[in-house]
Amino acid sequence: MKRYIQYLVVIIFLMASHACSESYLDLVPENAVSAETLDADLALTGCYNALQEDYIFRLRSWNDASLRERECFTDNSMNAYLWQRFNNLKQGSLTAANNVPNRRPWIALYSGILQTNETLSRVPELEELSDEEVNLVIAQAQVIRAYLYWQLIVAWDDVPFPTTPTSLDQKFVGKSTAREIYDALVPELEAAASLLPEVWPADEFGRVTAHAANALLARMHLFFYGYHNVADGAQKASEAAGRIINSGAFDLYEDYESLFTPENEMDNEIVWSIRFAGDLGGNNGESISYSTTTRPYPNNMPLPNLVDDFYCTDGLPIDQSPLYNPDSIQLNRDPRLDATVVFPGEQWLSDFPAFDIGPANRRTGFAVDKYCMSARGNAIQGNGNQDFYVFRYADVLLMRAEALVETGNTGQEVYDLVNEVRERVNMPPIEDVAGTGLSAAALMDIIRHERRVELAFEDTRFADLKRWGTMEEAYERSAGDTKFGTNALILSGVQYQGDRSIILPLPQDEIDDNNLLEQHPAWQ
Repeated sequence: MKRYIQYLVVIIFLMASHACSESYLDLVPENAVSAETLDADLALTGCYNALQEDYIFRLRSWNDASLRERECFTDNSMNAYLWQRFNNLKQGSLTAANNVPNRRPWIALYSGILQTNETLSRVPELEELSDEEVNLVIAQAQVIRAYLYWQLIVAWDDVPFPTTPTSLDQKFVGKSTAREIYDALVPELEAAASLLPEVWPADEFGRVTAHAANALLARMHLFFYGYHNVADGAQKASEAAGRIINSGAFDLYEDYESLFTPENEMDNEIVWSIRFAGDLGGNNGESISYSTTTRPYPNNMPLPNLVDDFYCTDGLPIDQSPLYNPDSIQLNRDPRLDATVVFPGEQWLSDFPAFDIGPANRRTGFAVDKYCMSARGNAIQGNGNQDFYVFRYADVLLMRAEALVETGNTGQEVYDLVNEVRERVNMPPIEDVAGTGLSAAALMDIIRHERRVELAFEDTRFADLKRWGTMEEAYERSAGDTKFGTNALILSGVQYQGDRSIILPLPQDEIDDNNLLEQHPAWQ
């Protein structure tokens, strides 16, 4: 649905509404549209446009950050420029006053929530719409709003939870707990899934569907099961993922590497994507595919421990497989490694010399390949046309497998789900490597590994580590990554700090502007 980014009137509305607002929790638009002037299509377009805003999945400039760079909070990657962006959480230098990665994504997310709240409030007043049309608009806006809140919860835990436009005397709100937000969003998502179509016409690809709502439910249920101890979360996640699988609407694209290209971004592996067009002029496209003239973007660089975690083609870890060659570490490896990581000397641009290890890239020796344009002519910051995949079918399969194990089911279905993901890249099935009758703990280790290598740099790792309670181990892996860097230490001062390593501080400017907003205990 790339046409929705062409409705610039929505952007103008958002800018006019908030240009003079001191705080993005000052939720009263100064030029709010009325029911008489509201156009439902434009209002809904504004909701989708919010997903494309700076600091969500696109960058304003080369030294900014999107949510994809949240992988730098984990053991997957780091920012090559040590003084910038997402390194500060792992180094323990992040403060509530840091705009990136703290306040700027917060502003972008709440800006989108404002748009969805306005739409949800005003569209039902439009007399020209049928009940069915109103319900479709509401269902889409609710899923988008739930996704924006999901992103806030993952990063900040307890956050303000406005769901309606607020009056002047109620413009500031305090925090709601993450559990309160979850309890409110789940029934909305369930209702939306019952109202939305399973598929839209091809020219509307990118709109949320019933499957997208169920995928978000599965992801949220697993997170709240693990991190917030919601007892039935795993069972509900299993059911939500099962509805998608049982629909028969999806399959895995045969070529993992070429899946992450504009040519294949509408494949039926994609459950929901944030769409971008790079041919509208100006700076209206995406930046996740950005590269410099000689190397992939260095601000989100794979760490050696991630590279090491891709098994050899016999399905064994590199420290167990006879196929591993320490002198040519990219040989005989899981094909997803080459699709995810650029190695020194690798020909990565079709019309350019081999990957140049510049000063910044020497931090790890690797660069991100996934989503990076393979042709130099398309490597334009801010004007790319690569969609970002919010949910892929492979993720759904792995969520279902994990949820089954968490509910005590270690039967053949778990093996089949994981094997389906492995088969696409010709990796051997579980049974051939580890045998059958595995314990729940053994299967969980396999699933967690599979999620890491399948979904690297797709904005899943931080939430996964957080809900599994394994962030401290991830920090230890990051701190030990020194062997490929030319620096004595790749990322100095990596230190796990408990809650400060898994919860961002509420932006200080927001607290200063809102006397109802209290800082998280870990950051006081």
